[in-house]
Amino acid sequence: MHLPANFHVIERGWLSANQIYLWSNGFLDVIDSGFCTHQAQTVDLLNLQMKSLPDISPRFLINTHLHSDHCGGNAALLDAYGFKLLVPFAEFDAVQDWDLAKLGFSDLGQPCPIFSAFGSYQPETVLTLGDLDWEIHQAPGHEDEAQLLFNPEYKILISGDALWEKGFGALFPNDQGFSNFEGALSTLELITELQPEVVVPGHGGVFSDVSAALAFAQNRLSYLRSNPDRNLIHVANVLLKFKLLEWQSCQNMLALDWFQNTLMLQKIATILNLSIHDLYQQVVNSLIKANAIRLKDGLLLNT
Repeated sequence: MHLPANFHVIERGWLSANQIYLWSNGFLDVIDSGFCTHQAQTVDLLNLQMKSLPDISPRFLINTHLHSDHCGGNAALLDAYGFKLLVPFAEFDAVQDWDLAKLGFSDLGQPCPIFSAFGSYQPETVLTLGDLDWEIHQAPGHEDEAQLLFNPEYKILISGDALWEKGFGALFPNDQGFSNFEGALSTLELITELQPEVVVPGHGGVFSDVSAALAFAQNRLSYLRSNPDRNLIHVANVLLKFKLLEWQSCQNMLALDWFQNTLMLQKIATILNLSIHDLYQQVVNSLIKANAIRLKDGLLLNT
């Protein structure tokens, strides 16, 4: 894989999204900022990068989309370095008003420190970062206002959670209870048309076998789309697993309390015609079977 010399990817764990540093002409730009519990680490990582690049000044911080694992470190980076934050155009007003109903952090049961944006960026435009031109493309599915960044010179795609080497981000149901399968499909078709040679995903390693990743994602999407209830259970599994990544361990009853008070999980239980308690038990059993969590002496443990 050939990446530009001024392009650096930090692969982080699944709780915090990967970060990308680009620099040129005395300026450093950063894409995504990780989860809030990793704020200190996010700042420390940037400190190391800044020390390796003398006479460099922070410029833009860009979020591919506004989920807490991609923007939870925004406040810390803005405070420490004074970046100019750019968010997807359609979400700019919600950020400035800190409209939690539109931003959705609380719906997913995830914290995110308050931040404000300098400006926005939008699809069908070109954003210059690190002296490279990045085409902006909307990527509905996992998050309908998410954006892809594609550099046609090096054929690099910054995909966020629209495409990983093995799949893509969870397809959350909307207020009517429907997941955007069509949007996810259109995003995969768009990526196929762009023909990237290198993909930098929001989670997991950078990869170059893009055709294999797209085939895997298409099959995964078909599998979920064939049974929407199956997809809803998957979303519930993802949300509890993510919370255990944050907590690492939690009393089972406290986890149930969080589960019962998370709006997205309430919505899923209603759609599936299950009690929230029954949905919780089903999710816990599923994650234990997959060896994603353990239950010991009344304590849920991340594995």
